[in-house]
Amino acid sequence: MADYKVVISSLDDLASAERLRDFYKLQKKKKHPIYYLLPSVKWLNAARKRQPQMAFKTFDDVAELILRKSNASYLSVSESERMLFFQQLVSGDNKGEKEDLYKGKAYAQTYGQLKRLGLKIDDLPKSLLNIKPILKEYEDKWVEDKGLLDPENRIHKAVSLSEKEQLPISHVVIDGYMDFSPLQYLLLRCLYSQGIPVTVFIPDVKDAKIIDETIKNLMDIGFSKRDEASSYYLNPKVSVKKAASTEEEIRGVLAEIDAKVKSGADINYIGLLPADDSYMPQIERFCKEYNLPLKITKKASVSHSMLYKTLTLTLRQQSFANKWEKVALVDQLFQLLFYDNQKYWELKKEFMSNGTLPEDVEEKFLRCVSFRQSLSSKVSLVERIGALLSFLDELELSKSWRENLKCGVDTKKGQQIRLEWAVFDALKGLLEDKKESLEGQGLVDLTINHNLFSEWLDELIKSKSIYIQRRPAVGLSLHSFRDTALFEGDTLYVLGMNEGTFPSLHKLGGYFQESDLKELPIPYGMPNSATFRKKDAALFLQLFYKASNLTFSYVSGCDPEHEYLPSPFIEEYCSKQKDQYLSAEKRYNKKEVITNLEAVEQSAYMMGVGKDVKKGAKHLYEHLGFIKRLEKGVEEVEQKWTQGLIKEEIPVTSLERYVSCPFRYGLETLLQVKEPDKKQDKLDPMQTGSMLHRVIERFYKSIDAIGKPFGSLTEEVKLDGEGILMDIFEQEWAKIVNAHYELTDLDLELEKERWQKKLSKWWKAELMMFWNNDKIKDMKLHSLEQPLTIHLEVDSENTVVLTGKVDRLDIDDNGFVIYDYKSSTVRFNFEKDVACGLKLQLPLYMLAIEERLEKTAYGAAYISLKEPHKRATNSVWQSEHAQRGSKFKASSAANKEECLNSDVLFDKYNLTARIGELFEKIRYDYSVTPLKCYGGCPYNIVCRVTDELIEEAEGEWK
Repeated sequence: MADYKVVISSLDDLASAERLRDFYKLQKKKKHPIYYLLPSVKWLNAARKRQPQMAFKTFDDVAELILRKSNASYLSVSESERMLFFQQLVSGDNKGEKEDLYKGKAYAQTYGQLKRLGLKIDDLPKSLLNIKPILKEYEDKWVEDKGLLDPENRIHKAVSLSEKEQLPISHVVIDGYMDFSPLQYLLLRCLYSQGIPVTVFIPDVKDAKIIDETIKNLMDIGFSKRDEASSYYLNPKVSVKKAASTEEEIRGVLAEIDAKVKSGADINYIGLLPADDSYMPQIERFCKEYNLPLKITKKASVSHSMLYKTLTLTLRQQSFANKWEKVALVDQLFQLLFYDNQKYWELKKEFMSNGTLPEDVEEKFLRCVSFRQSLSSKVSLVERIGALLSFLDELELSKSWRENLKCGVDTKKGQQIRLEWAVFDALKGLLEDKKESLEGQGLVDLTINHNLFSEWLDELIKSKSIYIQRRPAVGLSLHSFRDTALFEGDTLYVLGMNEGTFPSLHKLGGYFQESDLKELPIPYGMPNSATFRKKDAALFLQLFYKASNLTFSYVSGCDPEHEYLPSPFIEEYCSKQKDQYLSAEKRYNKKEVITNLEAVEQSAYMMGVGKDVKKGAKHLYEHLGFIKRLEKGVEEVEQKWTQGLIKEEIPVTSLERYVSCPFRYGLETLLQVKEPDKKQDKLDPMQTGSMLHRVIERFYKSIDAIGKPFGSLTEEVKLDGEGILMDIFEQEWAKIVNAHYELTDLDLELEKERWQKKLSKWWKAELMMFWNNDKIKDMKLHSLEQPLTIHLEVDSENTVVLTGKVDRLDIDDNGFVIYDYKSSTVRFNFEKDVACGLKLQLPLYMLAIEERLEKTAYGAAYISLKEPHKRATNSVWQSEHAQRGSKFKASSAANKEECLNSDVLFDKYNLTARIGELFEKIRYDYSVTPLKCYGGCPYNIVCRVTDELIEEAEGEWK
């Protein structure tokens, strides 16, 4: 009779060299191999190193052995591929809408969870019976008909076939496990029924309830219990550290390790155990900074390669119609072909300007586009893989890389090229193997839509990595809770021990709820929260048998009043000792630092808090000077350059722009820095503003209204006016369309309709305010777009020359009104905005017109196409004209002045002195002193404006 034993073993003996040697000797006496099952890749690697020539396997390997022995026809698929097949099933002939993708993912997770429970579709709980048809359809179509077996179904299939063939295994040894899943119990019972001897080594961990349950379950199956050796409880010295951040936690731990190693401790006897996998990138980075080697094999993920990114962009980009849709792929191809930085920027600038590319980049870009367009929706997976393999060959990347290497590139670039080459070869091998498997299983007609193919390829590639560097012989060992028993040192640091991280929160897959488990026939390994909590407790308890010194650490955050909590497993140790708080402030206040980078950071910190640092890095003092200068916001051109910046005349609008923000004005005018180029997603307001002025000028000329009294316009012209206006608009709109070729036809059509409505509204307002207004029937539209030159004597020696253009001038025998047409809404405070210089057009234009006509202004207004009838805060009037019954229909809310005589205005607001000051400063002072600061300013990425600088600038004019 076969022997089925559960052996209570010391933690130190799990997969030990002595135990493995004993089973190796036993194996040599047997006809068939001994299968030695271990729980993870790390366990398998350690065992293979300790005892070569043994069949170290997993539960999945046993299932696959049964399938092969039974001559089962199947194709192995991953969990992610199962999800894609469900998504294909749900979406059908659709392109794969997001809702379908989410549903397909949820169904796949539900199906996987059911199979992990060791159950069949007929065992579904009542709450999930509504999705039984879709799960059944997947199983019939993909599993039974096509033979696509995911990891869970491979075990289910193996169990169903196990009675047909006797397995060529002399013995199965299971080591390193504390518990088993329902699916693993199912396979154990299968081995038991096959009569294959099984020995299960269970670690001795006192008070570990999950281990007691596992032993009981195995004995229920038919195993006998045997005590071999007890684990030795080390009663370790326990300490706890809390940190302000993950970085400070890792730095604090590594600093302590560095001190121990420098004091003579053997680094090989020190280990790290991150409870949170997200710690790994930072652990690797800081170990490198602290010069502490890690015992891990260095690998590079294929998904981080430039080739992967190029493929992803090619497959997922829907269109390459314009430069904005092309630029991401073009960028990637430049990198993939290893253009140097300077050449890349020059060529990219050329591409963004005129669309031209160097021959090799253009050739590969066109191949990418051609490949993407060739992938129709009705193509089999085998054909898609074949097309992708052909596409990779056609790119001829190896030829480009070989030429780069021949040119003698630097070491770093050479390494990058070789890595991309290795990725290329690995990806081709991966695709060829997959294609061969599909063809071998007769699945050449298996189809998935394009979106799902992209997802499938993404998952396939993500699983692949490229070997970079072997694991060092000396260094810190790195562990997870699952393989802690492999630790052979005396000091272990367990990081990330926060509540919610360990023990982790457990959730069943898909639509399964824990309450569903109560009605399911699961004899062993019920995966509920209680089970996982017991498992985490056992994993925690084992630490006390493996290390003499245990240090736990967690992140508490920076707010002592609202700290993040530690894991409940370490709460008792937190309360027994004084907290060791790790923070940047504490680290920088230490007298000694470990790395050069820390020394620089420490000096920077001390300077930042106002300390006098005597021996800091030279560049820090330079930066400190820069910071002080930037804080003041002063940007003045040296005097030797100012003479060349003197202009004989300046547009009035330039003065207003300068007052609004001298810094932005300097960037745009002096340095001629253009706004960042970006995709057109709306109409250019500069172009539409120009169009508006052209339309209005052409319209009034076409109806012969310029120079005519308002009362003289005939009713016929008034009625025909809108039609004439729209005809002119159509002609001008064609120019807007040509200038906005990146906008869609729909967007342009919608914008056109908005402008037509605006202009229709404008003409109605013009009729009401002017041409049908009997109170001003003798007034006339004197001129449109009239240029002006203003000579302003600022003192006895200096006269400034300003230029401008009056959009519209209306006059009568006694006075005039100035109007400025705007496509947007304009409001201003005449008293405040004129004095500081934000609004200079109106008073300066009134001065010029007054001198020319020898008349005084009635008022001036901005006419907005959004509210063309409004004469309120968008205008200024003599007080008598800004009240109820005003002949100009001006509101009492308008800006009012007792007199708009230019002499009075200029004296009241001290405008002559202010304009003289601005005329002088505009040559040299471009400081960050904005009176108008916009959140959407395109230059905010290079501007250091602060609330204090804004208040300082505004303070003078409040």
